[in-house]
Amino acid sequence: MKPRLISFPVCPYVQRARILLNTKQVAHDIDYIDLFDKPAWYLDRVPTGKVPALFIGDETLFESNVITEYLDDTAGVPLLPQEPLARATEKSWIAYSDGLLMSLYHALTADTVVDYSKHKQALLEGIDRAAHFIRSRMAIGYRLGAFEAAIGPLLQRIRLVPDLQEAFRAHFDDESAVGRWAKRLVADEAILKSVPEDFIDRFNHFFDLDRKPHLHGAVD
Repeated sequence: MKPRLISFPVCPYVQRARILLNTKQVAHDIDYIDLFDKPAWYLDRVPTGKVPALFIGDETLFESNVITEYLDDTAGVPLLPQEPLARATEKSWIAYSDGLLMSLYHALTADTVVDYSKHKQALLEGIDRAAHFIRSRMAIGYRLGAFEAAIGPLLQRIRLVPDLQEAFRAHFDDESAVGRWAKRLVADEAILKSVPEDFIDRFNHFFDLDRKPHLHGAVD
């Protein structure tokens, strides 16, 4: 039975599910909905009203981490470790990455330079707290694991915002373990193919980036 992913084009949580579907080579359909005018059929099946949702016949899965773990458990070689402590550790950092995505969202939607700078700093400090976990992964060589699938949308979006990309590189040199990990991650085919072809235009339009000059150059 082919699953049906319900999506919004610029949602990073939906992208997590697509990364798993693509990585595991799971044939699927995808439907895009308007988050500001959700269809009744969607609200009838998804009690939170949020995306993503995965329809599998009459069954409905919602919440991105639930969907990705289900896909990891049921298709192909698992991305999550099977040893209980290592598995729980990686799931902890995946949950932690949810807060990083929220910091990014608040930075992109900030109306003032002061608010933007505050959320940018929170984002960079948040990534810095994960640096030791990232370095431990790079110590054994890059691979797309469950943590990378969860945080990949964040790194991809940072690359699309000049000031954030500049700040990220100032914190994590391209030759550092975190910098090398980020470069490999955003170039991973599974990440690149997990968004619509017009993703950059949709992303810029959704966040109205052209009208926010502080996103295009260094901000103290």
